[in-house]
Amino acid sequence: MLTRRAIAVLAAFLIGGAIVNVGVAWGCALWRPLPLASTTAPGRCFIYEDGRVAWFVWSNHMQGAWHVRSTTDMRHAAPADASYLFEKDDPSWKLPPWTQPRQGDPGRLVEVQDGAWGWPWVSVRMHYSKAIDSIQPVVWKHQMKLKLAWEREFILPLKPIPSAFAMNTLAYALVIWLALAARRSNRIRRGLCPACAYPVRGESPNCTECGKPVKPLSMKPKA
Repeated sequence: MLTRRAIAVLAAFLIGGAIVNVGVAWGCALWRPLPLASTTAPGRCFIYEDGRVAWFVWSNHMQGAWHVRSTTDMRHAAPADASYLFEKDDPSWKLPPWTQPRQGDPGRLVEVQDGAWGWPWVSVRMHYSKAIDSIQPVVWKHQMKLKLAWEREFILPLKPIPSAFAMNTLAYALVIWLALAARRSNRIRRGLCPACAYPVRGESPNCTECGKPVKPLSMKPKA
């Protein structure tokens, strides 16, 4: 049965893993900002028909980022000579479950974009939609805008993708634990206190600097 201390340590590692997870996702968003999907970007282009209207969809998945862009108006989707880029309703390939490419009223020419970032799995996402004919206002969801010193604006995602976020968090928590365990082992091997790295001297069972338990360098035999 886990003790309170063990639960607290486990919670600390998981919180640390989650913080690193978000930091990595934001770093990927700065590294690969929107837009990623376009008629000139590498990726997958296809037509999806949902019974009401045809959606022209780009999907671009690369290391650290995944961007899906959808529109109902081919005039805004691609130049007239670019229609050959699209595959017609390919059922063997599906969009990721966190996308929302077909929300909104297709009669108002809605454009929808979803972006997700993270590593090794994309784990934090944002959503953007607007009417191409400007009837419907632009809608941003699950994002925060960051304006840096050189006047460039970046979008940072805020909404976790549950399964991917959990897997990334566990992976980063394990990395943190391994790093701390390696540091502790290295300090002990060098004759240092594993907690504060102060040199261990004499026969005291506690560190003379921080008071944490240590392994004495030598023990005199009892008389």
